[in-house]
Amino acid sequence: MDPAPAAPALVHSRKAAGQQAFARHVMDLWGYALRTDDPKPLAATAAGKQACGGCAPLARALASRRRHGWTVDFPGVTVRRVRV
Repeated sequence: MDPAPAAPALVHSRKAAGQQAFARHVMDLWGYALRTDDPKPLAATAAGKQACGGCAPLARALASRRRHGWTVDFPGVTVRRVRV
């Protein structure tokens, strides 16, 4: 299995470039989760003690896919705009 995408340095910046880098990174991790049925790297991006709103449903869906032996080929996305 390929390693999960690494976070770029800008991910931790609150400036616009950092917000875009974080959005791109989350989408890269989402694609990784779909390709590998592994939601852990995406879930690890949650801030604080509360998981992201979509992480638990995604983990359940991926567990079901893993049991059935299939994945999704997700070619990726382009982040053009981030609204906070």
